[in-house]
Amino acid sequence: MPLRSPASPLEYEMYSDLMSTPEMREVFSERGTLEQWLKAWVAMAEAQAEHGIVPKEAAAKIGEVARSLTLVPSELAGDTRKVGRGIAPALRRLGSAVGKDLANYVHVGSTTQDIMDTGLSLQMKQGLDLLEKDTRSLMEKLIQLARAHKSTVMAGRTNGMQAAPITFGFKVSGWLSEVARGYDRLKLARSRALMVQLGGPVGTFDVMGTKGLAVRQSMARNLGLGVQSVGWYTSRDGVAELLFAIGLLTSALGHIAIETGLLVRTEIDEVREGGEAGRGASSAMPQKANPRSTEYVEGLSRAIQSKAAGLYTILWQSNERNGGVWIAEWPLVPEHFLLASSALRHANELVGGLAVNRQQMLKNLNLDGGAILSEAFAGALSAALGRTAAYDVVKAASQRARAGGTMLAEEIASAPEIAGRVSKTELERLLDPRQHIGLAGELTELACADAERSLKS
Repeated sequence: MPLRSPASPLEYEMYSDLMSTPEMREVFSERGTLEQWLKAWVAMAEAQAEHGIVPKEAAAKIGEVARSLTLVPSELAGDTRKVGRGIAPALRRLGSAVGKDLANYVHVGSTTQDIMDTGLSLQMKQGLDLLEKDTRSLMEKLIQLARAHKSTVMAGRTNGMQAAPITFGFKVSGWLSEVARGYDRLKLARSRALMVQLGGPVGTFDVMGTKGLAVRQSMARNLGLGVQSVGWYTSRDGVAELLFAIGLLTSALGHIAIETGLLVRTEIDEVREGGEAGRGASSAMPQKANPRSTEYVEGLSRAIQSKAAGLYTILWQSNERNGGVWIAEWPLVPEHFLLASSALRHANELVGGLAVNRQQMLKNLNLDGGAILSEAFAGALSAALGRTAAYDVVKAASQRARAGGTMLAEEIASAPEIAGRVSKTELERLLDPRQHIGLAGELTELACADAERSLKS
């Protein structure tokens, strides 16, 4: 039988490390999935032995065999296609390996979804550990970048146009705050999504009876998972919440990418991506070094956003179990984790290697003849002229500067309305954009401090 060819860029050897990470692929691989099923069976048997449902020697044997058993996906594929689930053929192989005398003690009082959902929780737990690690690393880089540039003056822009001076650190602090909130959401969603599943065909513990709740509690403890009062077979809000949290976190990354994508433009040139020689090379234009991290962060974030509607479809289910809706969830979970893992990896590369062009930022402040300082000029002149008159003076001066290609400060200084009413020293002070950044530095520090508290919690 020929080897199957990868059918998605997530699996292509060329693109796999750009679209996901090796660590996350291992978590959600077939091998990783089967390993978690085996762990679920072992934990259940050990919990049942603890409460007298199966003999202790049977649980010990199940654990011994399962920990050394390798389930081969290709050997399960045929029966899985017939049954529609991989649990039945996997269970047969585990029972066979345990031996005829003890095989009946495997999977006692359980059902397919108990094992698959518990295995999913274990995979999501591993995946979250990886995402949280890379998010923490990104937050640390953003804190460092924000503090390094809390006084680096640049143009603040609204609606695509220069508005008033800010600092680059202040801009980064906005990115940092959004990522930090995403990190907090991940931790909160973890507490509601990583649950053991156990209850049998309709979730009532009919076979285990009065010992069922104690078995479930012990199984959860053995696996490091939480317990939900009633099974979540058709209540998938925990899974959806976690995936929404991943989506919001990667949306924060996409926000960073869109912002840097604007700032790296040749006409703006305020930041540049770092990286090795040849990174982002164009196949046609020798001069180009395309912002690859930026585009991958944005692209992967958009890919996750496109799956948001699918999360709503898994929430409305019927009866005590519903395979049709459940199956729709199967690709959504790994895809969110895989795409997010790569988006975070690219975001760390982007922020960690970002080169900030301070001189270009200062130069760009004067692109429009210094009109970006018009608000500051109007505010300073209002004490001498009154607010409305000051606004009118600055507006007229801005129009003259734009029409004549002169500097706004020159036109204001020559305006007859302020002759003798504003000193030369005051005008010179107004020319310094560093005097017009408000509380940018203080706000940057507040954001950094908040993020550091989040990292410590």
